[in-house]
Amino acid sequence: MRTAFTVIPAGREYAAVVAVLLAAAMEPPWSADAVAAFFEAPGSFAFLAAESGPGPQKIARPLGFVLCRQAGETCDIAAMGVTAEARRQGIGRALIEAACEEAAKRGVREMFLEVAESNASARALYAGQNFHEVAKRAGYYPGATDKKAEDAVVMRRDL
Repeated sequence: MRTAFTVIPAGREYAAVVAVLLAAAMEPPWSADAVAAFFEAPGSFAFLAAESGPGPQKIARPLGFVLCRQAGETCDIAAMGVTAEARRQGIGRALIEAACEEAAKRGVREMFLEVAESNASARALYAGQNFHEVAKRAGYYPGATDKKAEDAVVMRRDL
């Protein structure tokens, strides 16, 4: 069953929510303070996907996020994640499109992101959104104590 959701701009007021989503999506997790600091950095912007709900914030349950940072005519997707139970419902695509639309409004010409080489589903999602593999970064993702570091695939999309 598909979840009805909305994508909204996110700022410092959502730092704690995004930190919880980040903790579920990636290692090592970011603290709420680290997320808040990200929101305050120049060129940063973000979106939150959430189940629609009543009230002024209109959020019943957060489902995903994307954090971006612009530098001139380029922009990086610094982090992105969708809760496990909400995957494969178009939320990731909607977050990427919101990020790319906002970046284009800001004069960005190209978006970049890094993804773990082993994350085939994320790589397929990004490829389906017109991102193309352009490079690899050896040992980019730190490994757990019993696991070696993993390479990242750098992907790029023209806007």
